[in-house]
Amino acid sequence: MGERGDRRGAMGDTITPNTPLSDGQTLVSAGGNFELGFFSPGNLKNRYLGIWYKNISPRTVVWVANREAPLTNNTGILNISSDGNLVLSNRAAKVFWSANSSKASSPVAQLLDTGNFVLKEGTNDSDSLLWQSFDYPCDTLLPGMKLGLDLTTGLDQYLTTWKSSDDPSPGDYSFKLDPHGAPEFFILKQSSTKVYRNGPWNGIRFSGEPEMDSDKYFIFEFVDNPPEIYYTYQVVDSSIVSRFMLNQSMIQRYVWFNSSIGWSLYWSMPRDRCDNYAQCGPYGICNSNDSPICNCLQGFSPKSPQEWNLRDGHDGCVRNTRLDCQGDGFLKLSNVKLPDSSNSTVNESMSLEQCQETCLNNCSCMAYATANISGGGSGCIFWGGDLIDIRQFVDAGQDLHVRLAASDLSIKLGGRRQLSFEFALTALGPTQDHQPENEGNRGKELELPLFELSTIVMATDNFSIANKLGEGGFGSVYKGELEDGQSIAVKRLSRHSLQGIDEFKNEDSRFRIIHRDLKASNVLLDKDMNPKISDFGVARIFGGDQNDAYTKRVVGTYGYMSPEYAMDGVFSVKSDVFSFGVLVLEIISGKKNRGIYNTEPNLSLLSHAWKLWKEGNSLELLDKSMDCSYSINDVLRCIQVGLLCVQDRAEDRPHMSTVILMLGSASAMLPQPKPPGYCSERSATDTESSSGCTVNEITMTILAGR
Repeated sequence: MGERGDRRGAMGDTITPNTPLSDGQTLVSAGGNFELGFFSPGNLKNRYLGIWYKNISPRTVVWVANREAPLTNNTGILNISSDGNLVLSNRAAKVFWSANSSKASSPVAQLLDTGNFVLKEGTNDSDSLLWQSFDYPCDTLLPGMKLGLDLTTGLDQYLTTWKSSDDPSPGDYSFKLDPHGAPEFFILKQSSTKVYRNGPWNGIRFSGEPEMDSDKYFIFEFVDNPPEIYYTYQVVDSSIVSRFMLNQSMIQRYVWFNSSIGWSLYWSMPRDRCDNYAQCGPYGICNSNDSPICNCLQGFSPKSPQEWNLRDGHDGCVRNTRLDCQGDGFLKLSNVKLPDSSNSTVNESMSLEQCQETCLNNCSCMAYATANISGGGSGCIFWGGDLIDIRQFVDAGQDLHVRLAASDLSIKLGGRRQLSFEFALTALGPTQDHQPENEGNRGKELELPLFELSTIVMATDNFSIANKLGEGGFGSVYKGELEDGQSIAVKRLSRHSLQGIDEFKNEDSRFRIIHRDLKASNVLLDKDMNPKISDFGVARIFGGDQNDAYTKRVVGTYGYMSPEYAMDGVFSVKSDVFSFGVLVLEIISGKKNRGIYNTEPNLSLLSHAWKLWKEGNSLELLDKSMDCSYSINDVLRCIQVGLLCVQDRAEDRPHMSTVILMLGSASAMLPQPKPPGYCSERSATDTESSSGCTVNEITMTILAGR
């Protein structure tokens, strides 16, 4: 939020009734951290009273007094009135803003080194506080500020965006506490439409923000002790400058490094489509590593199958079996963001066993979870309505117990009930031999090992959640162990899966293959951190003399597909090279290609990397968490190889054998890359959407969000 430079005269950190602050003068906090004065955003003439960092350029404003009432010239005066109130007026005595504080006999206003502007009785630190700017946030939360609600006074502390970079008046988005049920924060559009929520506080973090653990740099705290309910954070190292802000529809935490690096984005929410509120509707669960990203909970089916098949999950899911409150049980979901808790109730004193018993005996109770997971866990959250906005994490979140009819919980074996699932089995081990059969060979039998269902059930402990390795668009994968000690992985295809025996055969087959969906989530690491390519269900094989092929069914993932494959259905070994190049650049940067970068509107990772390469600033692409533990030459070589792999024309890209040589030999000469294949005009919506469409008579199945 830059603005026109101003003529300033510093006058200490304090104003009194006898020493008002005029436009052109500023207050500077005692330690020199913050400055208060009048400013004009951008090239506008409007004047605002604000607080900004003293020694950070360009000027970063953290608080504005008269957001909705700007002065049109530089006649502004901030003074303490005769009744002891802070008042912003012009020389004609027109009031533009007032603190509305209580009366005081000896009031003093002071700018503190925390960035807080306070009005107090007297000059001592221990004197009574009459008013403070920290109680009235704008778009920025500083360390020590509170976001929340005082139930006694009604003070509601929340963030609101600027209308634009030139206009600090309140914008459309706010970040606000909902105190109902288990309190949590929401990003709201126009005060009512839920855009994002961070989940209820579980004693350590908000359940939807696993990145927010306290560490050696930051301490995060949530206080739910009526009459106050609020969130705050502190910086452990005073040398770290940090701010938390609401930027349009995103909450972001920034850290200042130095003048050459500037503000660095520490983390940002929402992260992906699964953070969009109610992305998968009631009783749907969102997993950004899946394709499609929405799945119904066990015991539920899509409410609107047609929309669901078109990747629109907003209608959510409905129960397969109605609850009758007799013999119901609970499905345990692990590592999830807890549902919207606005309609929940909380009991702080129950054990987990008491939670289950209480919920089971209440026919309107749909789910329960531990309220506080710290110190071994205690208390309960009970949900009495639809479960909305659940997302799956890999190794974060917490357990949620969902009420199901008994018939939807059990899997009966033998002739008593026909199973509604198919099972596929493959041995864990090197996956480079897992290659698909030629489509022309479909129907030919392969010599595959066969296992009794009872053997698989025993090996996986009846497909227990504890043995679940992951979940994809076609079903879940479980680890298991056979009686002879051999480790196995079992894919349990869901009832809605479009895969079958042909795709399964594509997995223990041994031919030259084009993977067609190479991406980060399809590269596994074994116990020795050796990478293994997985998920060959959509792969195609090539003959020894075949260079490329054409398909009318394009399958893949946004951000990884080569241009010629996405647009014309032409795929080759160079298609996987393109995907590999994207993966290399993602590893170097620590960012996803489908993201949007703040350095320039609608900039993808490929275009961002190419821009830095042309400017000679490629090292700026490197993930900041690398510190100094790298070789500059190795990083630059990897970036160059990545750019060579993602060149727009397939014939310009190197073969994988050449890529291996370029990466493995410091003496190998590397050509200069040509522009990558990407669409520079795409919007944020385009990069995050998934669809089924026809291009040049090609049916596209886009596996977005993985």
